Amino acid sequence: VGILRSNNDPDFPVVDKQDGSLVGIISRIDLLALLSQQKVLVSMGEDEVVLSYSELDEARPDPRHLPTGDEIGEHLSHDDELKYVYIAPYMQIAPMSIQGHGSAERAYEIFRSLGLRSILVVDKHSRPIGIITRHELALLEEIGENEHKVKQKKRSTLLYNRPHKDTQFE
Repeated sequence: VGILRSNNDPDFPVVDKQDGSLVGIISRIDLLALLSQQKVLVSMGEDEVVLSYSELDEARPDPRHLPTGDEIGEHLSHDDELKYVYIAPYMQIAPMSIQGHGSAERAYEIFRSLGLRSILVVDKHSRPIGIITRHELALLEEIGENEHKVKQKKRSTLLYNRPHKDTQFE
């Protein structure tokens, strides 16, 4: 609950408990849906409770009105927050990821061609070290376009600001 409250990432990595390697990804919306269903919260040692896909669909919040901050899990008691949710049936296995030393251009190509919400960044041992969201890449693209416009503007103004002695601008 704390992680959902503290950031707005659309997806979250699921890692192996022992070595921290990436085993899947789960969406923010699915996590919120699961937390809204009291019956899936189990204590250590209890059998997992799995929602059917139709139950999960019904529990998903409207993406236009997602809870934020303290609204997330506000219905949960302190005891509920200490419980577990079995997420294996709801996660996407083998999510798209790139190596930490990969290029921004490659990440951009993957986003454009596959229409992803996010891409996980992993180290050489497949342990998540970050996440790139569509929003962040769009900002990067916008900054790049604006930088290009500024460079173009500088070039065109330099032509007029530094005339040669032989020109009519003297």
